[in-house]
Amino acid sequence: MSRPTLDFRPILRELTDSALEVRQTLRAALRSVLPPEADFTSRQIADPLGLDKTLGWRCLRIATIADVAGILGSLPGDKAWRKVLESLARRGCPEAQLTSLAEAVETLTNRISLRGLSRETLKVIAAGELDDQGQQEALHRIWQQQFESARLIWGVSARADIGAVLVAPSAEGGMADIAAVTLLDELERHRDGPPWNIHVALGVHETATTERLQIETCPFLPQWSRPDVLGEELIGDVIRDRWRFDFVGRRPDRTDGIRVALSETLRRVGPLTAGQPDELVSHAMPHGLPAEIAIFDVFLHRSIQPSATPYAALYATIDRVASGAGRRSWPETTRLPLDSRTAELDRIDLPDSIADLSDTYREILAHATATLGGSLTDFRVHRTAIPHPPLPTTTVVRWGLPTEA
Repeated sequence: MSRPTLDFRPILRELTDSALEVRQTLRAALRSVLPPEADFTSRQIADPLGLDKTLGWRCLRIATIADVAGILGSLPGDKAWRKVLESLARRGCPEAQLTSLAEAVETLTNRISLRGLSRETLKVIAAGELDDQGQQEALHRIWQQQFESARLIWGVSARADIGAVLVAPSAEGGMADIAAVTLLDELERHRDGPPWNIHVALGVHETATTERLQIETCPFLPQWSRPDVLGEELIGDVIRDRWRFDFVGRRPDRTDGIRVALSETLRRVGPLTAGQPDELVSHAMPHGLPAEIAIFDVFLHRSIQPSATPYAALYATIDRVASGAGRRSWPETTRLPLDSRTAELDRIDLPDSIADLSDTYREILAHATATLGGSLTDFRVHRTAIPHPPLPTTTVVRWGLPTEA
């Protein structure tokens, strides 16, 4: 007899609409009682409303993150929701906004209840975060074991796989320009094999206004790469109008490690304001190379005020190469647990295990920002760091386009 299966797709679609409605109404209610100049932080929410730190943090996440799974994983219980609503009312939240929030919360909780969904089932559906420390440690051990196996099975590895996307207003205004940076450090072969794809040039959902810089301009940056020329240890070529780079292997006489630095720029990739409520931008970083750590940074120009802050999710994919060819969406049914959270940083220094790359990374980023007509100080950085990312997977970071006033 076959085992019954739970079809997550209609459930997730139903919960997605309700969860986004809670986010919209909670954000509007909080804005109505906070000072106009206030940034959304857990303390700035908790203190004025008289909430404890944990509940303030939950409100912050629900109101800001660009991720339905994160919203579902942050929902407070009934008593906590009543406390939030009562606190908003005491602070003078307009009755219409308070009513909208209460109705949105009731709709979501009712749908969860009618479906008979437990917290455990919600976590499975959302493949959300691992709150239990034991679960986190077990996951990290499994991922490290997979890295050790993958580098021997696939025959290649890297110490660090670092990617960054920088988003800035175009010179004409109203549209976005994007620069992308890749830094791969200590590429190594563990057995003989064919060239291994390590990068395919930046791709976007093409629009009539998208302008790629001249394809003849190679993204390879010799100043920060070892070797500083292509053709033997590293090879690169234009395939189907996109640059592709492969790692061949390290020469026997090389004493230092292989390092690859790349930078590319796209102009006018899309509008900088939302055409519909909760319109999200997605940036993807495929993982097709065993790496000790992956860093995915999203730099947003300070003039861009996202309606939802960047938030990462991890998806299982069958794309081995970095192109993610043909992939424009990531089904929630392929989502994997990820306890690495996207955080806004004051500094762009890299984690301790790869801190020696910080200066090099900063110089490459400065080179990239110069192509956008600015400097690093013009941007806020949102970082997702994943030790030993499982393969093949893709990290997707989403954020909300600003809405016009």
